[in-house]
Amino acid sequence: MIDMAPAHPITRHLSVVYWKARYTGRRALYTRSHVDKIVAWGGLASITHISKYIQPGIDLITLDPKTKLHDHR
Repeated sequence: MIDMAPAHPITRHLSVVYWKARYTGRRALYTRSHVDKIVAWGGLASITHISKYIQPGIDLITLDPKTKLHDHR
């Protein structure tokens, strides 16, 4: 996105974060001053865990791991 349109509003206001299950610094990420929406991909346990951090002003959008763009079987 940065290479294609560095000044576009979406590019300027998008952050992408990925961490493995045991990362401990995520509480600092889940604050309204840093986040509007969280898009989470995972099973019930993952989504339940993330939902503990949701507070007013932060939307949670969930994606089911069974939903794929491509099936590589």
